[in-house]
Amino acid sequence: MTSTFSGFSISLRALMSQKLMLDIAAHNVANASTPGFTRQRGVLETTPPLPYPSISSSNLVGQIGTGVDVVRVERLRNEFLDVQRRKEIHTRGQWAIKRDTLEQIEVIFLEPTDTGLSSLLNEFWSSWQELSKNPESLAVRTTVKETAAALADAIRHTYQQLKDLSDDIDNMIKINVRNINSLATQIDRLNKQIKAAKGAGFEPNDLYDQRDKLVDELAELIDFKYKVNDDGTMDIYLYNEKDESYSARLVDGIEGHTNTLKTADYTSGKTVILWDSYISAEPSGSTPAAGDVLGVSDDTDKRAISDGKLKGLFDARDVLLKGYMETLNSFALGLINVINEYHKNGYDLNGNAGGEFFSGTGATDITISDNIESDVSRIAAALYSETIPGDGSNALRIAELQSTRLFYDSSAGELRLPGGGEMGNTSFEDFYNNLISSLGVATNESQRMLENQEALVDQLNNLKENISGVSIDEEVAYMLQYLRAYQAAARFMTAMDEILDTLINRTAV
Repeated sequence: MTSTFSGFSISLRALMSQKLMLDIAAHNVANASTPGFTRQRGVLETTPPLPYPSISSSNLVGQIGTGVDVVRVERLRNEFLDVQRRKEIHTRGQWAIKRDTLEQIEVIFLEPTDTGLSSLLNEFWSSWQELSKNPESLAVRTTVKETAAALADAIRHTYQQLKDLSDDIDNMIKINVRNINSLATQIDRLNKQIKAAKGAGFEPNDLYDQRDKLVDELAELIDFKYKVNDDGTMDIYLYNEKDESYSARLVDGIEGHTNTLKTADYTSGKTVILWDSYISAEPSGSTPAAGDVLGVSDDTDKRAISDGKLKGLFDARDVLLKGYMETLNSFALGLINVINEYHKNGYDLNGNAGGEFFSGTGATDITISDNIESDVSRIAAALYSETIPGDGSNALRIAELQSTRLFYDSSAGELRLPGGGEMGNTSFEDFYNNLISSLGVATNESQRMLENQEALVDQLNNLKENISGVSIDEEVAYMLQYLRAYQAAARFMTAMDEILDTLINRTAV
């Protein structure tokens, strides 16, 4: 009788276990296309047999098994692979921003095209060449003025477009900081739900998946390290330069809160990121470096952003765009100063000494001087006053500046004429061509690095999918296996029912 009831209990436990295994397989199939879902698998374990060894144990031949239980439902996931994948996602995000920024800079410069600065420069030098041949022609002088005005307009417009792009990136930094805070808040909320579920004895696999998906999104934006605690919560750390380790908690899983990042506009007009708990006043000393996250109460307490889209945005704004804007400004400043110096040494059509041809202090405000704008006869084409009107030798000297070797004074950020018979190291033409060439090389390099990084991330994602992804064919095979086991257990229960019926209802007293 006892063994009969034991067999009934075993069959009932087997039915419940196989039903749960079928539910798990059905859950996998239902989420086969759900982004971030991790395949789950029930772990079956033999329950303790009867009787237990003891002095009063029965004299049965052997221990009788009591069936099977699903002891846990686990996610099929490789944690080490997750760490690798997120590290490469950081780097991919940074290269993606760099590539996109350089491509936008290429569009701004529009080289090589008929409307780019290079074409306008050639027209500018050619107009001076033509003026050297026809210095008395007002039509040719007008052409010089118009081509110079077009070149100045293009330089100002190009510089303004670069500045507008820099401002756009500055706004993107603020948007990305808000996204980081939003993701941190959502992770913190899931931490609390996971902790409550774990405390109640459950394994919240779907909540883990939701959190991992958010962590993957965060990995695109910023570099970090993380740790999963015993209660299932996750701590996320930023790098702290003060102690040279990842010790600054963005998400504190155990305590259940986040340390929000904030943005602030400094006197430089650039956005920097501040650690929320330290914000009280503007830091003293120099403007923060790109990518610093400052604790305002202590300027040495920095959280450095070294990877991810946010680092890419800082580099795009403070390195790439700043560099091209400074180079273009150096070119414009050199053009203003050198052309004016030559022009002042010549004479206009009325025999007067030449004044300024360009006015302005650089790429932001370069323009034709008012005197030239109002009267083209004031263009100093002649080198000697007594040879007017047929002298165009000064115009020829200016035309030859296209390839004249100049000095680039990096400390002052300008092109200038060599002195004392010294030969310079560049020319207007070479200086601008080098700028465009370096832009092309940098764009191609960023594209190559991004493609390599995307290939690496794709490979790691494929490895993750091989482990964590749901295969419909595999799940169907498991479902058939569990179904057969369920049917067998149900058939055993039917047999037990028949045995009990015979024993209770059909046995004569």
